[in-house]
Amino acid sequence: MEMSAMFHHWWHYRSRWQAWDRPVRGYKRFIDIHTASIKTSEHEHGFWSGYIPIIEKYAKAENGGLLLPLHLGWWGNQTWSPPQVEPTFPDDIEYLCCKMIGNNAGLSMLGGADKKTLDDNPLFKRLMPIIKQYEVLRHQNYFSDTIRILLRQPEKEFTLFQNKKGDWNFKPVEYQKHKISGLNDSSSHWKVNNQFDSQPVRLRIEPLMSVKTYTDTANIVLADFSAQKEFVNEGTARGVSGEIKKSTEKTIGGEGAAIFSALNTGISPLNGSWIKMEKKFGPWLNLENNQALGVWINGDGNGELLNFRIESPEHLSFGARGDHFVKIDFTGWKYCELVEIESAEFSNYSWPNDRDVYSTYRTTVIFKSIDKLQLWYNNLPKGKEIDCMLGPVKALPMVPVTIANPSVTINGVKLILPVKMESGMYLELNSGNDCKLYGRKGELLQEVKIDGTIPMLTAGENTISFNCDGPEKINARVQVTVISEGAPLKN
Repeated sequence: MEMSAMFHHWWHYRSRWQAWDRPVRGYKRFIDIHTASIKTSEHEHGFWSGYIPIIEKYAKAENGGLLLPLHLGWWGNQTWSPPQVEPTFPDDIEYLCCKMIGNNAGLSMLGGADKKTLDDNPLFKRLMPIIKQYEVLRHQNYFSDTIRILLRQPEKEFTLFQNKKGDWNFKPVEYQKHKISGLNDSSSHWKVNNQFDSQPVRLRIEPLMSVKTYTDTANIVLADFSAQKEFVNEGTARGVSGEIKKSTEKTIGGEGAAIFSALNTGISPLNGSWIKMEKKFGPWLNLENNQALGVWINGDGNGELLNFRIESPEHLSFGARGDHFVKIDFTGWKYCELVEIESAEFSNYSWPNDRDVYSTYRTTVIFKSIDKLQLWYNNLPKGKEIDCMLGPVKALPMVPVTIANPSVTINGVKLILPVKMESGMYLELNSGNDCKLYGRKGELLQEVKIDGTIPMLTAGENTISFNCDGPEKINARVQVTVISEGAPLKN
């Protein structure tokens, strides 16, 4: 017997008390938050602080305080549904199942396991056998306490395998995601640190939704900063002050701009030095066909975090936070397209009312009823005045794209994948003989033949770049996950 809340007179018919509602994004961080929360005396359904130091303080312990078996339900798998819902990949499920074995925790599924659902969603057909195999081994107490202690570590990932003798074991593994905002953008080049030995690279490539151009006639202007007091200061952390005021300068496109300035005196910690500026809409806006944001930003290069948040009335969206982050690590004008709603990154900072985990990981904004736009700063450097210039904030229509011949270059070695991919598809490269293209629901579309050598991911730092044949008038947005693994664990 299980339910989401606990009251005193319910104890006598409860066999579990740790169920949380299912996340729809940021799965691994959500699992760590949940796991740590149920081991504290502060547990409350869906409310807990998600910062890594707090997670690490509690998540390593094996048991909770209720003398009931631990429980990591409820769980539901997801297919691709941008910009708010992320697909549940096998590594998300392995992360969940490793924490289940490590903590001897059970699971409950919120549907999605019946034959029709599995037939309609081939991705789920890949995931359910993984859960079953892990659960068989958990019930058998197959792994030693030495292994289980390792599996419960927050942020540490492992993959289950069976050796030639038929014995089950784990390897440490790392999935490092990187989002490319455009082929000509600096994000198309990045570095990856491989903590394991040198090995042929493994990859997952996902073409994301793109957006129409900033000048498209279908855009909706959310803020142009032409009116005085367009944004109202709705609160700050201790020692933080700031304002938004109209600028006499123009954007690169000749549009009006505003200056968003702030100062952190240092009373609040760096990752909790926030200021919130808000504009309310009346009547509410319908952004159902304009779910992305576009904005020109003139950065000052001081490393602060700029957050563009859209919200729906709380009684409709249960407090969903539609956050979009921009790290101001650049100077001069830069155009930013903001599509996917933030999840795990949100928990790297302290915000007001951030104990409501569901607002970031479970609930979704109702785009046809948007009642406010908020501009936030966080991570403000101590004693330094911040000044960023902003052009008009516009809501943009999302559009699918097709890319062809995606290529990844690692330490100068280039691999071209002879395949055409649309937004929502994903390619998994595991070896020269195992490269598959999947559709939006996880259906196998094509076995991709590899021509050429698989680049090596060396131990330590690796330089990576991505390219492809993409559309001419809009930015191709792609997420690349670099996968590496270590030696088998020892008991």
